[in-house]
Amino acid sequence: MEKLKKIWLWVSGGIMAIVGLVFVFSKMFGGSQEKRQFKKDKKKIEDEIEDVKTKTKVVKDKKADTKKKIAKADKKIKETEKGVKDTKDAKETLADFKKKYKK
Repeated sequence: MEKLKKIWLWVSGGIMAIVGLVFVFSKMFGGSQEKRQFKKDKKKIEDEIEDVKTKTKVVKDKKADTKKKIAKADKKIKETEKGVKDTKDAKETLADFKKKYKK
């Protein structure tokens, strides 16, 4: 009976040791899975940041182009206003000329 108790003690101790080792290895490999997931998430976030930087650059370029177009349009508007003013002046001058020599 004593011998049976000793054998049972050794067997149960061995089982507990195996369970402990399995637990330790599962924690070690489970941590590496978390690391891989973290790296994937990190890469995904970095890609999103890069996309945002690219889109920001495109928007800045479009903004600069738009400012150039607005400046050109303003210049054309000023030239047109000058032309209209010149035309009005010419029309008034012509009207004055006609009045002057109509008499």
